[in-house]
Order: sequence, then structure tokens, then C-alpha cells
Amino acid sequence: MKSFVILAAAVLSLLVSAAYGRAEDNLNLEVSDVMAGMNYYEETEKAHEASGYYSWLKARYRPFWLVGQETEIGFGIFAQGEYPFGSSKGADYKNLQASGGLNFFWRRPGFIGDLDLGAGRLIWAKVKKDLYESEQKENIMLASAYFGFDSRRLEGNSFLPKTAFNLSLSVPFDQSSEREYGGHALAPMIYNNRRWEVSLLQEIVDFRSGGWRITPGIGGSYGRESDPQKNFYKAGPTLSFYRDRNLFRFSVNYQEQLAGNKDRWYAKVFYWRHLE
Repeated sequence: MKSFVILAAAVLSLLVSAAYGRAEDNLNLEVSDVMAGMNYYEETEKAHEASGYYSWLKARYRPFWLVGQETEIGFGIFAQGEYPFGSSKGADYKNLQASGGLNFFWRRPGFIGDLDLGAGRLIWAKVKKDLYESEQKENIMLASAYFGFDSRRLEGNSFLPKTAFNLSLSVPFDQSSEREYGGHALAPMIYNNRRWEVSLLQEIVDFRSGGWRITPGIGGSYGRESDPQKNFYKAGPTLSFYRDRNLFRFSVNYQEQLAGNKDRWYAKVFYWRHLE
């Protein structure tokens, strides 16, 4: 145990030196960033009468860096909050979730990689319809990764300038549920929130206008929601606006559930800012 502590202290010392000894010479290090998004969805099957919003906010801070001639590797933490709400079959729902963990960042010319590994808490997931009420709570293990390839943009090519992949996984545990109708307790019923998704974004062409880089694209994803046990895919156009350290992205997706009838339309707004 003592040897492990000494080794950990040595590694930490090296990382601190990388962070503070080289930062002044590398002012473009992505030490911190913040991103936020808002989605709106509506199910196409009118019998479900389902629609809702999903809002989220994430921040990252990377104080430790290893910097080479063409490679930058950052280590830090992230924190994220999520708040979905809406209605389905006449029932109103709202959820509140918070999470945090470790962040790893890797950049070299033409490539950016980002990995978040953490845990969180579904603070509550509430459903209410007339006299019926339910509330579910759970802990969550989660992971997400981003890989962006933009070597064509760096070479001055405006056509197909960037390709990006995203992966996400959420696994609940220690779940609990309380339900009642008219003040009378009902048997618990757990909703399985396990979910994974793999997505692709292909930016098509860069345009310049008034200091902005405007880039239409197309995106798609494939994933699985565990309750109900259904796989799905999404596809649709995107429009990105880049300026300085800011990115705004708007997208519309159609999601088809491969073994069910809960198909949806999504409209999404995304914002990212590199703080320093």
C-alpha cells in the first residue's frame, strides 16, 4: 500500500508539472469548457399523445496536462445535470439527475478524443396522472466518449471537413420505487433506465459569413432503451455555427423504434464554449 501511495504521488507530481510548467507556452489548451442542450420530442403515434423536453448542462475542468510537440493529453473532472419533463398518455412526468466523474482529453493535429467516466444519482423520476403518483430513485454508472476527425479542414478542404463519433452508456443500480393511488400504497414497479447509443456526425461543407463558419451536416445514431426492450435508430440534418470559442448546433432527427410503434420526431439545440 505504501509503494502504491508513493507511486501515485510521483505520477501526480508529474501531472502538476505538466499542467503548470507548460501551460504558459500552450495557451490553446482546453483547460475548461461548458456545454448545454435542449431537446424537444413528439411521438408520431397519436394514441400515445407523448411529447416532452430534455435539458442538460455539462462542465469540464482539466488542470493536469502532458504536452508534446504535436500531442496534448489532459486529465480532469466533469459535472452534469439533466432535467427531462413532459407528458405521455395523459400522465405528466419529470426527472432530475446529477452526475460527475473523471475526464480524459487527447488532441493532436486532425484528431480530438474526449472520455467521461463517472457515476450519478437519479434524484427523482416522478409521474402523476389524476389520483395516481409514482416516484423512482436510483444510482447510475455512466460513460461517454467523443472522437472527432478534422484533418481535411486543417488542410484547407471545405468539403467533408469533419467526421465525429459519440458513444454513451448509462447503467442504473440500487433502484427503488414508490407508487400510490388516492393515498393508498401500490406495489413498487421499477422502470429500467439502462441505455446505450452510438452516433455519427458528418459535416458536409464549410461556408464563411461575417466571422462565422456555417456548416450543414447529417447525423445518425443507433441504440437501445431497456424498458421497453427496444432498439432504435435516428437520422436527420444538422446546422452548425462556429465562431471563436463558441459552437451552436441545431438538428432535427426522426427516431424509429425497430420493434414497436413509439417513433418520434426530435428538434435539438446544442451550445458549446471553450472557457480557457
